[in-house]
Amino acid sequence: MYRNFKIALIALSIAAISACTMTTPRYDSDPSNAITLKTQALTAVKVGQITKQRGSRVESVSIRGTSLQSANGSFENYIRDALVDELDHAELLDQNSTTQIDGVLLRNELDGSGLHRGYGEIEMQFTVSRDHTILFDKKITAQQEWRSNALGALALSRAAYNYPLMIKKLLGKLLKDPDFIVALKKN
Repeated sequence: MYRNFKIALIALSIAAISACTMTTPRYDSDPSNAITLKTQALTAVKVGQITKQRGSRVESVSIRGTSLQSANGSFENYIRDALVDELDHAELLDQNSTTQIDGVLLRNELDGSGLHRGYGEIEMQFTVSRDHTILFDKKITAQQEWRSNALGALALSRAAYNYPLMIKKLLGKLLKDPDFIVALKKN
């Protein structure tokens, strides 16, 4: 009983200190993506623009009334930096390449309101072009579920922790997509 009270007190203190704002954890690339990409004969690419769909509310991510903000300034920057990280680890990043990946963030949602389950969903439209010719154009969606908690501070930290995992799923789907691989094949 005393242990639960102590945990609750710590969690409430953290919530009070955070001033109703949390920041996304740092993104760490997935080694399986690098392995998949390195086993293919792919051309190096540059990462172009990652933008948000006009009129969308993708920057307004709230969990139980607390704002989740990107550590990279915007969620578009967060995703762009994560994609750069993935390609860099696969040794496929070349900002002078004529092959370019762009994306539009269509949906960016986290729901930590449940007492036992949290849920997130992200959707992006990705394109790959070479010399201004579109080689790949596909909508990719990823979902993430996690164990939530009735205690607000724990629910918030679990939701924030799961955001980069959701991005990892999204980029994993993109980087392992057979049509994406074909678009990056060396001529």
